[in-house]
Amino acid sequence: ITDELQYQDATRLGVTVSTAEIEAGLDRVRKGYKSPQAFEQARRRAGARLEEIRREIARNLKIRKAYERAVASRCQVSEADTAAFYKENPQRFVMPEQLHILAITVGVDPSGSKQDWENGRKRADEAQRQLKSGSRFEDIARKYSTDASKDKGGDMGFIHRGRMADEFERATATMKAGDTSDVVQSIYGYHIIRVAEIKPPEKRTLDR
Repeated sequence: ITDELQYQDATRLGVTVSTAEIEAGLDRVRKGYKSPQAFEQARRRAGARLEEIRREIARNLKIRKAYERAVASRCQVSEADTAAFYKENPQRFVMPEQLHILAITVGVDPSGSKQDWENGRKRADEAQRQLKSGSRFEDIARKYSTDASKDKGGDMGFIHRGRMADEFERATATMKAGDTSDVVQSIYGYHIIRVAEIKPPEKRTLDR
């Protein structure tokens, strides 16, 4: 009952959650299991569809956001307190290194058959071959990608280190600007990643 009242309050406050936030929450749930396969097995045993899990995640996120908004509205910090905190905690005001990422994603349903995964790998390998033969990354992304970024030539914009999926973090750990990865597998399918640009860490000033 309490959760339902909190959810109703969140709805009245106009609290919303984005698709990206829901997918990040789902990714955290998956990581609570030993492997993607273990997550799928548990999901099937429970008879839970992915959309049902996403709805529950969205519900919990709305309740948490409403709570945080209510708490924040009661908190007031003076300019002097802000300046003191900034001076005493300089490491908290450093923007991490950012990577300008382009990606070709050949999506495969996590619960797909072995043949589905083999077909996805073949498609990703073919995309990689065309890249190595000199084709433009953006053109191959538009041709082979299955996610929304294909309309922008695979351009995912700048992403902070530590904010990407684990597979992307590992693949880009030693990449330099202009490098393109091998085919990378994740729970969502297969990916080819290009680092277009790298922005070094940046110290934020107090006014921004």
